[in-house]
Amino acid sequence: MSRMPTIKSAMRPFPFAVESHVELLEVRRLMAAESIRHLPVTAEGRLVGVVSARDLDRAAARCGSAAARALTAGEICSSPAYAVELDEPLDNVLLHMAEKRFGCALVVRGQRVVGIFTTTDACTLFAEHLRRDLPPRDDAAA
Repeated sequence: MSRMPTIKSAMRPFPFAVESHVELLEVRRLMAAESIRHLPVTAEGRLVGVVSARDLDRAAARCGSAAARALTAGEICSSPAYAVELDEPLDNVLLHMAEKRFGCALVVRGQRVVGIFTTTDACTLFAEHLRRDLPPRDDAAA
């Protein structure tokens, strides 16, 4: 009998993170360089929130690009972030993300971020499941 996988099996380990005092220009640079859309925000190593590409765009639209550059990750991050422990069942995480419309779940061990799981990861996981467990369509017979 198969068991429900935990978030540990689906997360991307060791995500990038920034300290809350880092200015948005540096946050945007890091996100662009690493092709990521969600970035955990910490203060002295403890999780305080998550900043998304959408958060950066909203800050620039609200304050103007020049004024937004002076803001910090801690000032615009979503807090508290949705965080789950390594042993959280994957179906619970997926349902919670869908119900609350969260773009990511941060995976923690205590207060330390050890992984991230995004909606893109969820779509990839689902596509892999479909391809593995269901036969392909036979469009030639149609």
